[in-house]
Amino acid sequence: MADTPITVRRKCPVCGGGRGELLHALDFPEAGFDVLPKHYDIVCCGACSFVYNDYEEPDSVFAKHYAESRKYSDPALFGGGGLSPEERQMWERNYRSVASHVRPDMKVLEIGCGKGGFLTTLRRHGFRDLAGLEQSAECLSILRADGIETFDAWPQDRTFDLVVAFSVFEHLPDPRRMMREIAGHLNENGLFVVTVPDADSYRKYDAVPFYYFDREHINHFTVHSLKQLCSLHSFSPLSVRVVRNKTIGPMKFHYDIAGVFQLKKGDLTKPVKDYVASCGRKKFVVPPEIFSSDHVFLWGIGALAESLLCAGHFEAVKNLHLLDADLSKQGKTVCGLVIEAPEVLSEFNGENSSVIVTSVLYESKIIELLKSMGFAGKYFTVRQEPGTASGKRTV
Repeated sequence: MADTPITVRRKCPVCGGGRGELLHALDFPEAGFDVLPKHYDIVCCGACSFVYNDYEEPDSVFAKHYAESRKYSDPALFGGGGLSPEERQMWERNYRSVASHVRPDMKVLEIGCGKGGFLTTLRRHGFRDLAGLEQSAECLSILRADGIETFDAWPQDRTFDLVVAFSVFEHLPDPRRMMREIAGHLNENGLFVVTVPDADSYRKYDAVPFYYFDREHINHFTVHSLKQLCSLHSFSPLSVRVVRNKTIGPMKFHYDIAGVFQLKKGDLTKPVKDYVASCGRKKFVVPPEIFSSDHVFLWGIGALAESLLCAGHFEAVKNLHLLDADLSKQGKTVCGLVIEAPEVLSEFNGENSSVIVTSVLYESKIIELLKSMGFAGKYFTVRQEPGTASGKRTV
């Protein structure tokens, strides 16, 4: 079944691609207490190679599951942001891993914070402006009782300096939408701290087949794919590494990717847009001398020469010729003119002939060839000051 091409029902959570390769199909029994999909296709995105779970059900079944499940709110259960002795150690390790990047005066929002174990850890380290975003009503009650501000949906009127998501993104039906929300709620140069299981390390625990492909873990990140997801939403990595964490039970260790990313707001395309605008302001001016020349040659027929010809700069020029040393271009036509070999210039070597060097890359070489040919006319280049063309007479 492996490597079978398919059209996916769930677009790639990283790049949005719609084609993939089927790696394996997983089926689960009906369970009255669970609304999650009963069938998953483990697929590899055909565009970016991200591995994820494909399914038929609407994404809303996951929101319903996390809102109603007591798995993360029960204080007797490990996980879900609790504060058991093992979890306290884990939160301290997480804090130490980001301590060099964060400050106690930061406004912090944790996504999927569960019972608030990490937020409580931050408070012990002097952080005061803390909030949690959660779907579970029971978890929200626990947070409020502990004096932590809570949200069950993204607040429209708030921004933060730091957004945290520990062991959340592997659960999300739409990580790309979550990244857009995070970017929209972070202040300039705000930080995003994230941990996800490292899919490249799954093979280090293979005692139970498909252990890491449970019904909740539907995205399987590697360092590469996590960086790719973040970069597509204007986040630059400050620190991304794979860490080995202690856990409970026979696994002994599990491996997470821990990343700290910084949001780069503003128009990231501005330098290119400025360049385009600047080019638009620079108008090519045809050297007036060529209009009185008996013959005019454009030497170097690439994109620049083609655009100048299409723009009509040489319509009033009499006896216009095109030259290029590229044998594959010779004999071809551009705007009705045949491209010829540079050697034909020797037939028109007089003081009343002009050459416009329309190749920037080979400008110096063409000028040297003109000199070696003993060209007696004028030559001009298109590498110019704004609004002018540079012209020289050979010696």
